[in-house]
Amino acid sequence: MNTTPPEVNRTTYNAVVGRLLASYRETQGLEQAELAERLHMSQPSWSRIERGETNVTMEVLAKAALALNTSPGEIVDKTEQAKQGLEKLGIEVLLERPNKTSGEVVLALLAGAALGFLIAKVLSK
Repeated sequence: MNTTPPEVNRTTYNAVVGRLLASYRETQGLEQAELAERLHMSQPSWSRIERGETNVTMEVLAKAALALNTSPGEIVDKTEQAKQGLEKLGIEVLLERPNKTSGEVVLALLAGAALGFLIAKVLSK
């Protein structure tokens, strides 16, 4: 039996958006709970957005952008730049999360600090 972990060369669009939102929040010196309160949502709900586990609505994106001193358009533009940069590095950006109950092989996804590092790298060019 092969116990080698699968190669992690893919992520989701939601994870890219979430990581960028987390980066903006960190740059502003805000904790998740503080931003979530400003957005009238729970900290666990905001955390799921930052981890790319749930979709961010346009309403929440607009409110978050305002709270983070940016615009929804800038967040979308940076997300597209990051997506293109990740793809140039050979990382596939999936538009939706793989369905764990479909019987398909569950893909290992790039997330968290590793994704943040790569996004920062591609956006700094």
